[in-house]
Formats: sequence, structure tokens, C-alpha cells
Amino acid sequence: TRSFQPLLKQAAESQAHLPISCGRAAVCNLSAELGSIKGTNRNYLYTAYKVSKAGLNMLTKCSALDLIKDNIICFSVHPGWAQTGLGGPQAPLSAEAAVEDMIEIMDNCTKKAKTVHFLRKGMNSYYVLNFTFFVAI
Repeated sequence: TRSFQPLLKQAAESQAHLPISCGRAAVCNLSAELGSIKGTNRNYLYTAYKVSKAGLNMLTKCSALDLIKDNIICFSVHPGWAQTGLGGPQAPLSAEAAVEDMIEIMDNCTKKAKTVHFLRKGMNSYYVLNFTFFVAI
């Protein structure tokens, strides 16, 4: 982010007529619900993955607090369990659908956003996708 900060700042300044949003300047990190310290249970599977995502969430929060002074938002998204090399073919969400959902969320992300929960069309409530934004206010 430090290498791109001058470019992000330039984008934010050149788009000053827009609200603070992804349309102006933003950093979006791809995280996972498994990186939530609050949601950690006694399951010791995927420890390294969980720790890396928790670290990414802290980096995102710290970056959000730092970058907001330049009107740049920084947030993390959790796209859900998707059919990727990591998620495998048994995942309920196609990679394409996960990307479409993330783009929709990014299109609507503003400085005021906190957490967005929505139900994927055509799926039952077991597959609610959670997008958490670490946006400094």
C-alpha cells in the first residue's frame, strides 16, 4: 500500500467531487471469516491460514485509520466459500458468483459502511455471505 499511496492520494484528489468510496480511491483486501479472532473455536484446523487472515485484518484496520486522512478507504471482504483451488469443487458458490458479489459490494462501499450481510440469490440461509468493512470514520 505504501508504494501505491501517492497514486491513491492523487486519485482521491482528482475525484474530489465524488463521495469517499471505491469510485474515488480504495484499497480492498481479500480476507476470510476464518481470520476472525472473535469467531475462533476449538477447531485447530487451518491455523496458519487463520493467523494470516487475522494479520491481514489488523493490517487493513490500521491502514484504514492511516489512509482516511487522504480520503482513501481501506477494507477487507470475505467472499464466502467459493469453488477455487483452496475452496474445492464442493464449495457452494462458484468463483464467478463470488467475484460478482464482491464487485457489487465494492460499487456500494462508502466511508459510512461497516458490515454488510446478504443472502446469495437462489441459495438458502445457510450460505449467507458476510462482507466486513474496516473503514475508519
